[in-house]
Amino acid sequence: MNHLRVMTFYPINFLRNLALNGTSTRFVFVNDIDFIPCRESYKRLLKYTKKLKKNQLLVIPAFEELSNGTRLADQFPENKNALMKLWNEEAVVPFHFTDFMPGHNATNYKKWSRAKNPYQIKWTKWYEPYVVGYTAELPKYNQQYVGRYENKAEHVAEMYARGFELLVLPDVCIVHVWHPRAARDSNMYR
Repeated sequence: MNHLRVMTFYPINFLRNLALNGTSTRFVFVNDIDFIPCRESYKRLLKYTKKLKKNQLLVIPAFEELSNGTRLADQFPENKNALMKLWNEEAVVPFHFTDFMPGHNATNYKKWSRAKNPYQIKWTKWYEPYVVGYTAELPKYNQQYVGRYENKAEHVAEMYARGFELLVLPDVCIVHVWHPRAARDSNMYR
């Protein structure tokens, strides 16, 4: 039984629903607390939300630093160009590409690196992007999930099954902030 690990359960989807229910804004950015948008993301998001349809989700490509957070502490990317420079230097990579590609692979990062306009993608199993959508249109999270993994993927699958379109934004991105717990848990159940 050495391969089994004990995990503390917490009501993550109950808390996500609490946040959604308490949101008073027209749009919501479904994101995790340990991701930071590139500095120019907000003004770019405002432009895209003006054209957003109620059945669309704006996918925000996610990246992570390969080291222990020392590089980005001094040089957090302002925009896509700065992030691409870090990617070309292999300082950052698409999120979870080293330990769980299905989680973000549908974003099509190769296409994103060249994109000038939003592009539509199809949902794939286990896809769990970070998205912006109309607050009133988003379904609630399934509260049967009480731990890590699969909860965001199930939520996105439900939205896609309800007819939501997934549009990847070409010039907005977020970066995971490295912390020891994420490094320790990254391969826990994969």
